[in-house]
Amino acid sequence: MNEGRNATLNHAIKQLDEYFNKQRTEFELSLILAGTDFQKQIWQALQNIPYGQTVSYLELAKNLVNL
Repeated sequence: MNEGRNATLNHAIKQLDEYFNKQRTEFELSLILAGTDFQKQIWQALQNIPYGQTVSYLELAKNLVNL
């Protein structure tokens, strides 16, 4: 293991490598989302965007208002 790396970081690097090599479409990472309730709501909405699709900021905002 490289100095300064731990198992979590190595796991993230492996998944990113797989993603950029078109071998992965979803991530399996443990995230600690520290922020306001609004920030957490945005981050959850971003995680719900399917692979290969895009969502504009306006569309994201409209979807959040309808929750």
